[in-house]
Amino acid sequence: VFLVVQAPPSPDKRGKGEHFTLFCKTGLVITFEEKPTKLIDSIWERLQSEKVNAAGRFTHMAELVLYMVLDLTVDGFFPHLDRKDEALDELEQGISGHVPSLEELNRLHQVKRDLITLRRLLSPFKELRQDLPKMLSDNAAKELRPYLNDLGDHVIQAGELLDTYYEVAKSLDEISQSALSNRMNDIIK
Repeated sequence: VFLVVQAPPSPDKRGKGEHFTLFCKTGLVITFEEKPTKLIDSIWERLQSEKVNAAGRFTHMAELVLYMVLDLTVDGFFPHLDRKDEALDELEQGISGHVPSLEELNRLHQVKRDLITLRRLLSPFKELRQDLPKMLSDNAAKELRPYLNDLGDHVIQAGELLDTYYEVAKSLDEISQSALSNRMNDIIK
């Protein structure tokens, strides 16, 4: 399996995230990163802590590591989604009942841009969710089925949250435009 994945940026940073490359075959996983990230370090720490437990349970350790990398990458979307949810709640409270300020409109458009970026970053994982079991050997796919299903569930959940938040942002934008239009009509009258 050879994958090039773009992970979301860390929650405290803006940007498009980091690319990393994965090569996996039976008994071997190789990762390449543009810059060192905490993702691979956390995988290594997790493997060290679970080494004794996992060694007896899994015969396809390389594929398990591949799953872990992908799972942590997808889980990296959720802190961003939580922040966007909070920002949308603040904007919704601020915009309701009055004409939005320029600052509020700029924040709303920034949230929409961020959601579009996250959607673009998540879309390859939607395809991967379906294709990954086909890429692995039958035995590995069978052994890791619960984990791959979990990964798929996380991808679906993140995608649904993204779609919901984007619809909320779009609705707030429409409300803002309507309030501005009403204000303009009042001024003209």
